[in-house]
Amino acid sequence: MKKVERPSLDEVQQLSQRLHRKSMDEVIGLLGQPSRDLGPTKYDARYRDGRTESVEISRRLEFVGVGTTIYRVVVCERTDGKREFEYHGRESA
Repeated sequence: MKKVERPSLDEVQQLSQRLHRKSMDEVIGLLGQPSRDLGPTKYDARYRDGRTESVEISRRLEFVGVGTTIYRVVVCERTDGKREFEYHGRESA
């Protein structure tokens, strides 16, 4: 089973601040061309208060080699215009 190192919280916070409120084109300008387009998807979000929400992602882009401890960032653009960011560390054997 692959283990994934946790990215530095400080580095995640700094990158989050840089990406906050940026359009997808601006994110590409900051991070460079994506390594992959992961395509659209749907999922049901479940919240602690019992609410559920059906979320549709119209565009998912993966960027690799982003930072020192952040190896991979997935940027998801929802159909409601919001963006979600996933930060992943390096995989180790």
